[in-house]
Amino acid sequence: MSEALEFYAGRTAAKPDDEFTRPERKKLLKAAREFTEDKRARVDALVSLLNQPPFMARVRRQLTIDRVPFMESEVELLARVRALRNNLVQGHASTADTSEIEPAVAIVCRALMFGAEKVRHHIAGDV
Repeated sequence: MSEALEFYAGRTAAKPDDEFTRPERKKLLKAAREFTEDKRARVDALVSLLNQPPFMARVRRQLTIDRVPFMESEVELLARVRALRNNLVQGHASTADTSEIEPAVAIVCRALMFGAEKVRHHIAGDV
């Protein structure tokens, strides 16, 4: 489910309103010049992600673009299940309610179906 949601959210090219400009990003990279090579590589990786909106913002945007009917509580549910998954992957113990997994899968399936239908119409020239 997590990979499907990441694929779905990756379809949107949303950027934050207060995007870092290229000169601003260069200043950040310049400031890291004196760091060790490993630290510079980490700074480079982080700077490259600065203009990427948060994951759940991309999910919301794509749901809206695809006209998927959803309630805010469903997006919150997806966020909780994603946090559960991230905690488990990172080796943290979890006390989350696993009964939320099936409804989350249903929401992701709905999103994928609406997204697939939009792509089908686009390919057929119905857009």
